[in-house]
Formats: sequence, structure tokens, C-alpha cells
Amino acid sequence: PKASNPSDPREQVAHPRREFLMVVLFGLLGLAINLQPIPVIFGVNLLLGSTMPILVLLVRGGGSAVPIGVIASLATIKLWHHGWSVLIPSAEIVWLTVSFTAIVQQEGRKRFGHAVLSDVLFWLLIGTPLVFLLFHQVLHIDLSGTTLLALQQGVNGVLNTAIAFTIFLVVTTLRPLHEQKGLSLKDLVLAMMLLAITIPALIITVMGSHELEASIERSVLNRLEITARVIISTMRSDATIRDDHNLLNPSLAFEIRSADSILESSNRPLFSTLSRAFKLLDQPTIAEKGLNVIMPRQSMPEMKRWGESYWSHERFFHAHGDNGKPGDYWLQVIEPAAPDMVDLQQSSARFLGILAWILVIGSFLSEMVALFIDRQFQVMLKPLSRSGDPVTGEHQFLPQLEFSLVTELQDLASAVNQRGEQINRLTNALQSTNKALEEREQELKRLTTIDPMTGCFNRRELHRRLNEEILRSKRSGAGIIAISIDIDFFKAVNDTYGHDVGDQVLIAVVAVLKSRLRETDMLCRTGGEEFVVLLFGSSLRAAVGVAESMRSMVREVRVPTTKAMVMVTMSLGVAEWQRERDTSESLLMRSDQALLQAKRRGRDQVLQA
Repeated sequence: PKASNPSDPREQVAHPRREFLMVVLFGLLGLAINLQPIPVIFGVNLLLGSTMPILVLLVRGGGSAVPIGVIASLATIKLWHHGWSVLIPSAEIVWLTVSFTAIVQQEGRKRFGHAVLSDVLFWLLIGTPLVFLLFHQVLHIDLSGTTLLALQQGVNGVLNTAIAFTIFLVVTTLRPLHEQKGLSLKDLVLAMMLLAITIPALIITVMGSHELEASIERSVLNRLEITARVIISTMRSDATIRDDHNLLNPSLAFEIRSADSILESSNRPLFSTLSRAFKLLDQPTIAEKGLNVIMPRQSMPEMKRWGESYWSHERFFHAHGDNGKPGDYWLQVIEPAAPDMVDLQQSSARFLGILAWILVIGSFLSEMVALFIDRQFQVMLKPLSRSGDPVTGEHQFLPQLEFSLVTELQDLASAVNQRGEQINRLTNALQSTNKALEEREQELKRLTTIDPMTGCFNRRELHRRLNEEILRSKRSGAGIIAISIDIDFFKAVNDTYGHDVGDQVLIAVVAVLKSRLRETDMLCRTGGEEFVVLLFGSSLRAAVGVAESMRSMVREVRVPTTKAMVMVTMSLGVAEWQRERDTSESLLMRSDQALLQAKRRGRDQVLQA
């Protein structure tokens, strides 16, 4: 191929263009992922779009991850309803890019596991203060809601980095060895420990939070249902609707409607405001059936919307109205959701705080363990760096490996020093195992392809082999003949002499048939007394001769019994595979049709399809 010219202006333009397209593509992909938040616990959604810029940073390095992160973070404007929300995830990507570049320059090689620890430090030092500044001071969200948001974004950021790091390791391990520079043991240990710590902690956190949400929802629904039952009972006890608001908790409100009017309302202005400025929650986040949430239509941060929402329980019932006539009514009982939401926020913050501390401690602990194991491997392998030059032939012996503090590494060093004897034992064991496996495989193949009583192939093997030979015949042009065989009046043999004698007859017939066939031919038992013979590389004329020979030989078969000598005959149908129109099924069908014609014409004969 023609070598590219670095000074060619077209080459200089093409590289920035590819870089721009890559940034736009990964940025839009991260944006699309962020627009599909994953609910974890109350008020906490995982946004996994930041994995895209972090993956690009781990794979390519450089500063292209920053614009990708900015594009992906645009989704937070829709989710949190403020442009300032873009600042925090963008600052996180800038931090990771700077720290990653500094580590590469300091150590002279890439240590990808440092990305997780760097992200933890970002949220401890910069991210969390930014959240409190923007959401509490600028957006005036209450302190409990802001705390929950800070924990949510911190955990979300660290999880994104850990997920991107794990995906990078998995993809790297799947690449061919000649296309990669290898992985750091320290990174692998760090990834495994993070997964072992994070996944159980996340599962326990989600389960505990969901159980708490369900408990609060059940409690709210119980209050609203009791109130609804009291109101309905009061209406049904009198001929007219009674205005008895003392039955209600001061925080509750209700409204009763008929088909054409409002019959009773404990707070008409409130219900008017709800119908005009509020709407039912359009996401199925409430698990309790019969409990709904009415939220403001106005665009605002999610925590603020939850704080201004109302619980709602609706019920249809039948009662007597003011006019004494029975009718159908609709009752709605509502209650401000703010107190329960504050409890849920505080509980979620506690759950998320525990998870955050687990992530922080787990990250530092994973880093320490990974560093320790990496150091032990270096100590053990250090003598190898002092070995002689294998090219010159000096000191071509395996140096004794140093022992480390890790017992498994000590065992590894001993195993390497005694490798010869162990390899021989393992080789012998492997050969014995392979031989046993081959014998088992042959036995299994025999059991799945051979009829156990007659030793003939079964129907499954018949179709497999016939399809295989048809493909071969299409290339070579060799003929294929199918001979369908049925022993005449075999049922009468079983009924007269018993099934044991019938089995002996089958075995004797099969022995005669096999004696007339070549090694390349195939005899299959397809039913009780039904057989199919496949002749490969044979002509139709020769096949008819073989069939006649087998028929006449079977007539001579005698099976002695206590009653008499049993003799049988058989009918045969012969069909030749026709290249242009036959499949395996049609070939066997034509031979079966010829067999049926032979039986209709008196049996004990051979007919050609």
C-alpha cells in the first residue's frame, strides 16, 4: 500500500475529523444511556452514561474523554431541571483525565486501577461540596434532599468508574494476546475485590431500601383506606350525606363526587388546585395497589416535586344521596406526602451513606491488597531478572524463586522448582483421563445410534447418515438406494409363539440381511419388524438383485420353538435417489410406497418405486 505522507494536508484534516466523529458518537451514546435512568432506591437513579467517557479515557487516554463527558452530562439538565447540574459530572471527567495523565507520566506505564481511587478522592474533595453548593444554596433544596443527592451522585460516579474499569478489563482479556500489551496483576486484583465488595453491598442496600419503601407505602395506604371506610360507613348509616369532618386526620382531605357533581369536599380549593396544577405519577414506582401519587406539573428537581406531592386513594361505592335515592359515588382521599418523603429521603440517605462508606473503604482496601500482592510477585520473580542470557547459553538453569509472605506464592515457587516430576504425573493422568473419555464417548455414541437388540442402526442415525450421503452424492454423483423392508405377518408370530420367539426371529433375519451387505452399506431398524437398507454407490438394477437375494435367503430362515419351526417371509420396496427432486424424506417415502404396493400384491416380493 502507498505510504501516507505526514505533510499531506488531507491526512492532517482526516485525523481531527475522525476524532470529532468519535467524540460525537460516544457522547451521544452516553447521553442516550443517561436519559434512561435506572431506579435503585427511593429518589436514587443510576445514570450509567459516564461509563462512555471513562472507557474512552482508559482505552485512548488524552483529552477526548472531556467533551464526551460534557455531552453525556447534558441529560442531567432534563433530570434535575437546572443547567448547573452539568458542571459536576464534567468536573469529574476533567479530574480523572488529569489524574490519569499524571499517573502515566509518573510511573511510565498505565495503571488503570488508579482511576477508581482517583474518582473516590474527587467526590470526597470536590464533588460533594459542589453538590451542596449548587443544590442547597442555588436551588434551595432542603438539607436532607441535598444530602441524598450528594450521596447519590458520589455513589453513581464511583460505580460508573468501577463499571467502566471492569468492562475495560473484560474486553482486554477477550482480545488476542498478540494484540494487547497485557494486564497488570494489581489492576486485576483491584477489580476482583471491588466487585466482591460492591455487588453484595449494592444488592443488600437495594433490598433494604425497597423493603422500607414498601413498609411506608403499606402504612400510608392503610391510613387512607381506614379513612375511606369511615367516610363510606358514615354515608351509608344515614339517608343523607353527613358533614362530619371530625372523622378525619387534620392532614387528610377527601372529596366525594357523583357522575355530575361534587357532593362533598373537605377542602375544595385544594382539590381544585390538584386538578389544575397536579397530575398522577406516570411511572409505576408505587408497589402498593390502590395507592397513587399526585405530583406537580411544574418542572422542578425531583426531590422538590416529591416534597410537594400528595398520596391519593380512590374508591367507588354505592350509597343513598341527599335525595334519599341510591347512587354510585367516587371518593378520593389525599394526604400530603412530604412527611413520608422526608422519612424516605433520610432512610435512603442512611442506606446510601452506608454504601458510600463501603465503596470508599473498599476502594482503599482493594488498592492496599492489590499493592501488597503485586509487591509479593515482584519479590518472588526478582531472581529471574538475574538469570543468564539464554542466547549465549550461559547459566541456562532456572533460578530458585524467592519465597514471599503469601503461602500460595511459596507453593508456586516450590512447584516451579519441581516442575519436571509434576509435569510427568500430570501428563500420565491426562492421558488416562483422555483414554477413559474416548471410551465413554464411543460407548455413548453406540448407545445413541444402535438398536440394542438387533445391533442395527436406529432411525435417528438413518436420517443423519442419509442426509450426509446425499450431500456427498451431490458432489460426486454416486448413487443412493433405499430398500424398505417389512417382515410379513410378524404380529402373528408374536401372538402365536410369544415375544421371545419374535425377538429370535428378528435377530435371525438381521443376521441374514447383514451377510448380504457390504461394509459401506447401512442396515437400520425403523420399527418393530420394519427395516431400511441404504446402498451407497450402487445402481438400481444391482439393488433390486440384492433385495431379491435377501428375500430368498430370509425364506430359508428357520427358528426352532417348542411348538414348531418358525418361518417368515418379507416384502421389500426399492427406490433410487433422484438428484433433481429427491430429499431424504421423499426418498424414504417412495421406498415405503413401493413396500406397501408389494404387500398389497400378496407380500413376499420386491417392487421397484
